[in-house]
Amino acid sequence: LTGQAATNRVKKLEDDNVITGYTIALNQEALDCKVHVFINIYTHKISHNSYLDFIQEESIFVMNNYKVIGDPCYLLERRFPNNDYLNAFLERLNKHANYNFLMAI
Repeated sequence: LTGQAATNRVKKLEDDNVITGYTIALNQEALDCKVHVFINIYTHKISHNSYLDFIQEESIFVMNNYKVIGDPCYLLERRFPNNDYLNAFLERLNKHANYNFLMAI
């Protein structure tokens, strides 16, 4: 395809809502974020807005935040440069939700 033909094809896919956005995949290891955790989130209130606003503010190292069916309300996947960053995050998180977590090795 020519550059113009490729542009037109992508534009049509965007217009038809086949392509709805673009993302960038970061290599967390290259950013020296070697502490990889999965955090089960249990919100304090029926409204999850406090937690969701907090996660939006803390989005820099968030890999995934899934709303789940089951015991926790959310499953948060996140990386940290070291355990000190993890501990500081957990202290801030505790104002919005209870949690338990698993650390990947």
